[in-house]
Amino acid sequence: MSYIEKTLSSEESIYSIFKLHWMAWMRFVGWFILAIPTFGLTLLVASYEYLRLKSIEQAVTNKRIIFKKGIISRHSEEMRLSSVETVEIRQSIWGRIFGYATIAVTG
Repeated sequence: MSYIEKTLSSEESIYSIFKLHWMAWMRFVGWFILAIPTFGLTLLVASYEYLRLKSIEQAVTNKRIIFKKGIISRHSEEMRLSSVETVEIRQSIWGRIFGYATIAVTG
């Protein structure tokens, strides 16, 4: 059971859970490729990047927006849907080609 599922209130349901786009993993892939000739330190950095990305959870429920990251030290942000004032979408040329964007929600 994920962090988001554990923190739902009794009358709250999940509309959608968002996974990271595969392009977010490109830094991890780059470090992993570098790990082949320089195995030690690079593998350690790539492992950290992998765990950092795997620890991210994002969701929109019928009541709030939830963002959680971290394994040992956890950071979470939650916002009621009624508090949302602005949704900003930033999409680069690469984002348009590969189908990803950065979304910023303010309230």
